[in-house]
Amino acid sequence: MCTHRKRRNTLKRKANNMTSRNANPAAEEQIIGRVTRYHGDEHPCLRGYDVRIVAILHLGNTAPDADGEIRGYERLESDDEIARYGGVTANDRVEVAPFIAREGRFSWVTSDPRAIDLACLAHLTEHR
Repeated sequence: MCTHRKRRNTLKRKANNMTSRNANPAAEEQIIGRVTRYHGDEHPCLRGYDVRIVAILHLGNTAPDADGEIRGYERLESDDEIARYGGVTANDRVEVAPFIAREGRFSWVTSDPRAIDLACLAHLTEHR
């Protein structure tokens, strides 16, 4: 097997074995680190691609007040923090990293789509 093919296979294995910072096998529904598909319209370059959830931007989809601030906005980086804030809602945004197939890894560049535009959180639209 050539060196290039070995490297590509190694990168694929690493991408498949990526875990979140707070991997908790006992967690009923892991959010951080979950790989899902983007189906929204705000980020056309992500449409139909697999993305990895990096963080939840709590109340990130809420309109700012007269001062330009969003009351209660927080960046949640662990499933424990998400649980403390009551879980993911339709008013949240999600920081995601797209999967770069040809390199076999997730990008270091992230985007912040609405939570309801991710396949694993699409059920949130019913509770708006």
